[in-house]
Amino acid sequence: MKVKKFYFLPATLFSVLFLASSCSNKKAPVENKKDISNRNDKTDIKKVDRKILKNKSKVIWDDKITIGYKTSNFGFEKIQPADNKSQKDKFLELLTKRFKEFQQKDETLRKLPSVSFELKRRYQDNQLYNDLKANNSENVDLGIVSYSLFSSSLKNDEDYNNLLPIIAQTSTLKFKWYDGASVDDFAYYVDGKSNDKLRKLADKQNDTQFKKYEYPEWYKYESELKWDGSKYKLFHDENDTAFTKHSAILISGDDAKRGEIISAWENKNWDKFKSFGLIYEDKQTDKKYKYHYVLLAWHFNKSIEQISRDIKSRTNLNVLKVGNMKYGFNVSVNNKSYHIGFDEAGAFSWTKSEKNSKNYVAANYPKSHIRNLIYTNPVPNDLVISRNGLDIKQKKLLIKALTSLSIDENIFGHYTGYNRFHELSFENFKRMLSFQKFAESSTTDYKELKKPDFK
Repeated sequence: MKVKKFYFLPATLFSVLFLASSCSNKKAPVENKKDISNRNDKTDIKKVDRKILKNKSKVIWDDKITIGYKTSNFGFEKIQPADNKSQKDKFLELLTKRFKEFQQKDETLRKLPSVSFELKRRYQDNQLYNDLKANNSENVDLGIVSYSLFSSSLKNDEDYNNLLPIIAQTSTLKFKWYDGASVDDFAYYVDGKSNDKLRKLADKQNDTQFKKYEYPEWYKYESELKWDGSKYKLFHDENDTAFTKHSAILISGDDAKRGEIISAWENKNWDKFKSFGLIYEDKQTDKKYKYHYVLLAWHFNKSIEQISRDIKSRTNLNVLKVGNMKYGFNVSVNNKSYHIGFDEAGAFSWTKSEKNSKNYVAANYPKSHIRNLIYTNPVPNDLVISRNGLDIKQKKLLIKALTSLSIDENIFGHYTGYNRFHELSFENFKRMLSFQKFAESSTTDYKELKKPDFK
């Protein structure tokens, strides 16, 4: 059970975050939150601070902070015989130590209790957000959630006023095919032709990953490809991170068959394109494939609803329903193979190749192979938010502790993809959200897109 300690200290740090929460269990007035969220209006922020400083305010100090997140790769919680600790244990020890170091540097916080951390896994976005909104410290204090939670709910100033406090932006190890010059992680759809940056990203991934070895053979070269138990490190830039992620459309077949599929794509012939056979995970909902649906709708000049109906139709013989997309390319029904699938961009990189596995093996392999056709539009990597009741001073220390972790230090990131944490201004939050809305939109309106500026 968490223990709460109450101390009387001046609340001097309300202007640290652009979205502030109350220093007591009472909800801050809407007008205060609105003023503080406007980072360009320094006068208003000062007025709010002076108003608060007139009174003493209780600091509600959590001695244990629980972080909710979705999932982690195998091995994160496995106890190692050498020291009887898991990688999760080691990360929590480091985070506890780093938080303590920043706490000791603040004279007003030195005598407050030490803080420990807990990670709570297998959270879905909506449940995590609702638990944070409930402001129950016994449940969860911080959550790592998707921007998709906010794409339809944040439309006006009042909506932003009700947003839970933001702690940090995550980023993940950058793939080596993002060269930063011709293409970067914010590249988006233009026309889907060969010079489209999303096509170039797909082509660069094909060249980088399959020029030497095909995926089904990777298990023979684990040392060379640097499999670390979670990913093939050879394909990642270990010193740089990306702020967005893409999904991808995959195609399979020999050179001639893939050429036919590409021709149907470039001619924007939906009927011909889907005739090559689409692979769909039957257990999945539209949510998993919404970015693919948007891209297909834009490219073939169809509605998103029509694309969804075509793919999910029980009577469409051009669609194969499978339990796992990874082995769908190896399945034939009535002598028909299926050549087009939907996945996350770079999924080969964290899927372990194993002897005799059917994952990512094309029918008629080794004559036929799987390649990326095009990436979907970028969506932001997840962000960290907190419950309203978490004290403002603890939030400030959390930002310092999380953003201080290097890629190497952040063991949590090795198993989740949250390799770095970054301070997130209100302006950058809005810019990131615009890319999320764009990736879900039925129209190709580029006007609101502006790359965030993370320093």
